[in-house]
Amino acid sequence: MITDPSTCLLAQISRSRRVEQRQQTVLLFWDGRCICLERDAFACLNRLLATGVMELELTRLREGKLCLEQHPVGHFHLHLEPCCLILPLLDFLNLVQLVRAANRRLSSEARPVVPSVIYQ
Repeated sequence: MITDPSTCLLAQISRSRRVEQRQQTVLLFWDGRCICLERDAFACLNRLLATGVMELELTRLREGKLCLEQHPVGHFHLHLEPCCLILPLLDFLNLVQLVRAANRRLSSEARPVVPSVIYQ
């Protein structure tokens, strides 16, 4: 396996389900699909999934160009341009966990490092 030094692994469930960052682009790998998102779009995805996981009667949520719908029999449709992921409940929850973990890592890297101050 050849690794690209400009690529940073942000979170991973398995080899086919992971999130990487290349420069300002976030790559979501999900079961053979690679979805490229700008950092702002990835933050929108995180907010959409965080809201969607808390809704008891979800029908359709939108965040930017992204859309999350719940369909009968517990399937979720996540519309990401240019594709749609159709996820059963367990896969949806795995995706929420993966995106949250990657977003935490992105957020922590974006914060400036402030030296600690010790008061005496």
